[in-house]
Amino acid sequence: MDLSILLTEVNLGQLLEGDTGFITRIIESDGDIFVRDDKLGAPRFFRLSTKDNSLINISEMPILDKIDLWKENAQLNRPTGHPPGYPYMGRNVGHGDGTFSESQLGGIAVANGTYYVEYNYQLYRCKPGDTQWLNTGLLDKGVSDDYSFCYANNWFIDAIGFRFAVYGNTIYVGEKEGQLMQSLDEGKTWTDVTGNLPYPIGHYKAIVMAGDHVYVATDKGVVRSTNGTDWYTLTCAKGKQLIITMLAVEGTTVYGEVGRRIYHVNNGMTTWERAIPKIHHGIARTITCIDVDGNTLYVGTRKRGVLRFSLDDSTDR
Repeated sequence: MDLSILLTEVNLGQLLEGDTGFITRIIESDGDIFVRDDKLGAPRFFRLSTKDNSLINISEMPILDKIDLWKENAQLNRPTGHPPGYPYMGRNVGHGDGTFSESQLGGIAVANGTYYVEYNYQLYRCKPGDTQWLNTGLLDKGVSDDYSFCYANNWFIDAIGFRFAVYGNTIYVGEKEGQLMQSLDEGKTWTDVTGNLPYPIGHYKAIVMAGDHVYVATDKGVVRSTNGTDWYTLTCAKGKQLIITMLAVEGTTVYGEVGRRIYHVNNGMTTWERAIPKIHHGIARTITCIDVDGNTLYVGTRKRGVLRFSLDDSTDR
């Protein structure tokens, strides 16, 4: 999928056709663009058609039942809310038609035709031909205090839920309570690999997989592994760890952002290198997301639109 198509549509002010109302996630998998929409209170999924630039409902996918927020939060035994004794209901996220509880939102991933979705603090899986979503048994009871992610109606949509990434049958999930969970069989069984990390973690900022390499961005820095047992700490040329806020993958190269600086690192390496010159605060004060398509870097900003940079530029970094 050529991301320049989406960029062109944004610049022209044209909307993609499709029955959507509250898009909370957009991901790419094997060249296809997938969208999660939470307009109805339970997630729906769409695929971008490159023929007519429209969003097509994935009709063969089972529908997740809309949850009873009060009942479900009480049963999940999450932290006590306010006033004491009442279940923690989570933050409310505003949109044009009202608000959603954070428990209704979360990430998505697609790998080898299998869909993964977070809903009600739990991770579900749906394979082609399944008539219902399978609960993988992973439950996140923690409460995140990390507010370093993307804005949406002045709320931080990307700060909600798990951090997770999928490659083949392998899944890594960073929970808000600090555990890093690994599954090698599509979520049938889980192993807690937190104790293998090189240092204690407060919270996870992002997790991506570049092939069989997993990159985990935390409040202490970024670490990389191929097996969940042996971890390597990534540093800059000065030997310092970078507190990367977001990650993007292109092939075997991972890109990260911190302080309006974009870095990259290749599989097998442990040193971040500058990808482009620092983005001046007059151009973009807040970077909300990054993505890479071939030799082009796209940087989403707050109130400044989408910036595009050529990675072939030989300008001194």
